[in-house]
Amino acid sequence: MVDKLFFYYYNMGLKRARNNEITLAVEALSIAVALKGDNIYAWNLLGLCYYRLGKLPTAEYCWMVSLYVNNQDNPASEYIKSVKEEKKALEDCVSSITALIGEREYKKALKVLQKKLQKSRGFIRKFILKNNDADKRINDNVMMLNYTGLLYMLSGKQKKALKAWGKALLLDASNPQAVMYIGSFFNQRK
Repeated sequence: MVDKLFFYYYNMGLKRARNNEITLAVEALSIAVALKGDNIYAWNLLGLCYYRLGKLPTAEYCWMVSLYVNNQDNPASEYIKSVKEEKKALEDCVSSITALIGEREYKKALKVLQKKLQKSRGFIRKFILKNNDADKRINDNVMMLNYTGLLYMLSGKQKKALKAWGKALLLDASNPQAVMYIGSFFNQRK
């Protein structure tokens, strides 16, 4: 019975991830790994979903659990190496941006963020696209796109803010933050 439930939630998570409903995929995959914590495929996919959402420490945790379960022929070790590099670069970027935001230098903060995003694209593409062309757009970070939208809004570039949030929704159609930001934008215009 547990195996059937596991496969139900794993397949639901996989389907939602392929349909760019990453937040909903995380919910289903979290149930799957709770039911069967020894399945590295579920842990790895959950980690990839968290990575796409921009939750790098949680993605790293999922991959560490996956390696703990089985470290033979497991791509999680490569994921972890790359995510550690990404976390370091992101921490440096965020500290620079935070200082600029404190000084109300939103346009400068936006330039720093955009430069960082251009450099980081491709980590997931390198691993996923080896065998699966269906996931070509898993090379953006939803959290950073939402953040970019906020910086555009603060810089007075409303159309670009909406475009950034729209792109976040293309990557995760179920992303509550992007939906909230777009809703707030249109509510203010009434």
